[in-house]
Amino acid sequence: MHYTQNMIRKSLLFLVLFVVLASCRKDQVEVFDDPRLDYIGEWNFKGNYYYFSGFYVYNPDPQWTYVTETRTDYNDSTGTVSLGEELNEIKIKYCASCAEEVYDLNQNNLGAWHINANDFYNDVQPAPPGYTPTYTTYNVQGWKL
Repeated sequence: MHYTQNMIRKSLLFLVLFVVLASCRKDQVEVFDDPRLDYIGEWNFKGNYYYFSGFYVYNPDPQWTYVTETRTDYNDSTGTVSLGEELNEIKIKYCASCAEEVYDLNQNNLGAWHINANDFYNDVQPAPPGYTPTYTTYNVQGWKL
């Protein structure tokens, strides 16, 4: 009888251990292999603003002229990069008052986006096609602390 109870306990223990290991999700088990961990942490961000407006001045002959404005915004605090909801996403928060933006790492280096473990660049509002005489660009640059 004692032998049978030990055998049942061992079988039950083995079954529980098997169920626990089998129920673990792959992303939970391999959390240290997550490539997003390279980006996670505090970052220092700044924004670069550029405005251009071209127009004709008629006095009395038409003459093309333009106005430009540039400025650099240094954020009120350091920003953060944290894990996103999906396995390929990170959340980027440029400053304390900024909304979080979700960034898909599968789109890295497409268009004006760039991020690696050390720096970040995002052209948030690129210039429109050349037929528009007025446009604004705002890009964000960041450096991991």
